[in-house]
Amino acid sequence: MITRFRIENFRRFRELVIEELCPVNLLVGANNVGKSTLLEALELYTYAPNCTASLVQLLVERQEVARPLVPEGLSDEGRGPGTVFAHLFHRGSTASVLKLEGTRDGDLEPKALTIRTGWAIASEEDRGNRQSLSFVEVLTEQTNDHKTQPSQALSVTFGGVSDFDIIERLARNMDHLRRFQREIRIGRSSSVGIEDLRNSPLSPCVRVPSGEMKDADLEKLWRFVVYQNWEDEVVEALRLIEPDVQKVFFIEDVPFVRRSAEHGAVVEPLRALGDGMVRLFQISVALHAAGHGQLLLLDEVDRGLYFDALPRFWHYLFTLSKRLGVQIVATTHSADCIRAFARAAQMNTDVAGQILRLDSVGRETLVTTYDESMLGVVYDQKVEVR
Repeated sequence: MITRFRIENFRRFRELVIEELCPVNLLVGANNVGKSTLLEALELYTYAPNCTASLVQLLVERQEVARPLVPEGLSDEGRGPGTVFAHLFHRGSTASVLKLEGTRDGDLEPKALTIRTGWAIASEEDRGNRQSLSFVEVLTEQTNDHKTQPSQALSVTFGGVSDFDIIERLARNMDHLRRFQREIRIGRSSSVGIEDLRNSPLSPCVRVPSGEMKDADLEKLWRFVVYQNWEDEVVEALRLIEPDVQKVFFIEDVPFVRRSAEHGAVVEPLRALGDGMVRLFQISVALHAAGHGQLLLLDEVDRGLYFDALPRFWHYLFTLSKRLGVQIVATTHSADCIRAFARAAQMNTDVAGQILRLDSVGRETLVTTYDESMLGVVYDQKVEVR
């Protein structure tokens, strides 16, 4: 479990420090204050040092992909950070380095993930004319004095281990992924699997986006749930809203449910039961697939859920967080969701929970923590913390 987290020069955050993260955390705040950005930072950190696939995925999801510039000599344009990844860095910053620093249970010292843009320099070795590459942040007359043109590159350092990749290669991965997503939208088949990039079972992190998860991603996680014989537990979660659900199964990559009805069992697509059922299914499957000691990120956690179901929903998340050993970080804009969270935290005293409110003050982002000692007041007096 991540117990402390610090962000430097990532997207809208010049610096953000979360002094303490609990097993269950709810992020609140105004639009565009950085709640989803904090989830992204946590996701990248958990995949370190192998986080380039997640970087590519995040940029594609936000439609921030741009073709990289080809440097010419030592122009100012050529010296800047790679244009493909420019959106990752704090807006207005001239620095091309960001840092995500976390402390986990049992760590004596925090570990930092550092991401830099720079240049891959190719040089000719004396033996066999075999090319080797080295990474530099800034081109100089000396580093540019090579037979081959420098290429924009991305460097990742974590725990003393460094690696880098050519941005052109990562850009091709982006084009590949965008084509795949377009084929899915227009109904074409594809042999490419987005699951190869992220949300693999037993991965260090599973993220449920504010929109729907793609059926291909969900079906892969469901296969893992079935392998662990956890289908009945997911069905129990769906009964929080629809008590008549008997079974869930997939036909190809579309989820179906069987439920009891007045004249016998009925089989229908899960989506026929409404957005709330789809959302509950996605979250329950992701929660079981995350694995012990891993991280579950839920953006706009209550989307599609009726306010009357939220107290049962949060009680379910607190209970499963403890039993499965999964750390949860979620976001919301809903006052009903906040009050239901506060109530569940009061009832589940054996699982620590807190609300973290983000506020923009000038160019800074401030964090206000409402821990268990304050959540009773939030619930009883309907204190506004959004």
